[in-house]
Amino acid sequence: SGVALFDPVSGRWQVAVRPDFLTLYTGSRFSHHSTVWRGALYSSNNGKVQKFDWQKNTWDTNVLPVSGNCQLYNLAGKLYVADYNSIQQITDDARGTKLLASIQRQPPVTSLDSQGALMNLALFTDAQNFVCAAVHNKVFRWDGADWREIGAAPASFQPLVFAGGVLFLTDWRNTFPARI
Repeated sequence: SGVALFDPVSGRWQVAVRPDFLTLYTGSRFSHHSTVWRGALYSSNNGKVQKFDWQKNTWDTNVLPVSGNCQLYNLAGKLYVADYNSIQQITDDARGTKLLASIQRQPPVTSLDSQGALMNLALFTDAQNFVCAAVHNKVFRWDGADWREIGAAPASFQPLVFAGGVLFLTDWRNTFPARI
């Protein structure tokens, strides 16, 4: 497996082969395990967050202050890292993090801290570039201090995030009829 980036100026593709992409025991199941941030390619797999060095054609490990299998999101020019336990923003030129939610925090600080495991989580931005989280069949918006519920999003699967929006899907076994 790999990641291909197209440079419209040069008209060329750059390809980075993902290291140890999938093994029976350590394969990542996240759909957002790679992203481009500040012109660099980052990927999370097998418990490591890595940055691709285009000159050396190698992956560098320990380039961000996080580890583990996580989802990576470049939202409005900021890098966010999420897994089943937490949502973090990468800060200080990739040397620090800001914890936005953590199910392990006691007492809870934000409304997502007490919601349970962040299963089928998807992060995206709204029209005003506020970070939103779709999780637990709800959509939450980060206001800088807490997550505020802004609506329901009944879904059977992890929402699909793309540049123009978000798709919330249900399957016919759990919600009849199936809906988008």
